[in-house]
Amino acid sequence: YGLTVRIVKSKHNSQTVSNHSHTIVFSVVVVLALLFFASTYGYARAYAAEVKSFTATKAIRNNDAVAVYNLQRETIKLNPYVDVYRRRYSNTNLSIAAALAQKTDLTEEEAAQFSQLVEQAIREARAATALDPVDARNWANLAETYRSLIGVAEGAEQWTVSSYTNAIQLAPTEPTLRIDIGGVFYNQGAYDDAAQFFQQAIGLKPDMVNAYYNLANTYSLQNKLELARTTYQ
Repeated sequence: YGLTVRIVKSKHNSQTVSNHSHTIVFSVVVVLALLFFASTYGYARAYAAEVKSFTATKAIRNNDAVAVYNLQRETIKLNPYVDVYRRRYSNTNLSIAAALAQKTDLTEEEAAQFSQLVEQAIREARAATALDPVDARNWANLAETYRSLIGVAEGAEQWTVSSYTNAIQLAPTEPTLRIDIGGVFYNQGAYDDAAQFFQQAIGLKPDMVNAYYNLANTYSLQNKLELARTTYQ
């Protein structure tokens, strides 16, 4: 007996597949649109941050510390992921704090402002190292921030040395970092350590006058007068 097999397409199934396809297409379009707007929004904020940063640079030339502070703060709000912005804002906070510290009689409000500025300087310097931990400039900036607080903040010496050490590890051929950390030991009276770093700086750059000068001063304080004389020469 001959049998004829007919494939009957269900109208309902066909419509279901069609609806499902439309749903997928719509979802893809929505996702792409969201990605487009997100990237456009991100680029717009990054551009606006760069404009604010440039304006802050012009304010620096005009010695307008208040404008610099506000513009750099707005820059970071727009784009908090750039270590350079954080370093600059850290330095600005520290500079304003240093200016306040020059005053003989601080009011309670000014004293609170000084503490806030110092905390922000440290926070922003740390943020820069977190954003780019392999950039020696970030660690050097953090070290300089802590160094300016030696005698003011407890433990600043240890944090300074630790930060300089990290910077040196990342920039092993930079002699200036050796002079900087040597200066920290010099001021602490740790002259053997200071001399060692000044010698390393000379080894890296034999024509670096500042390294010889610091080393000669160190020898002089150690009463190594002949070495001091030769080094001065």
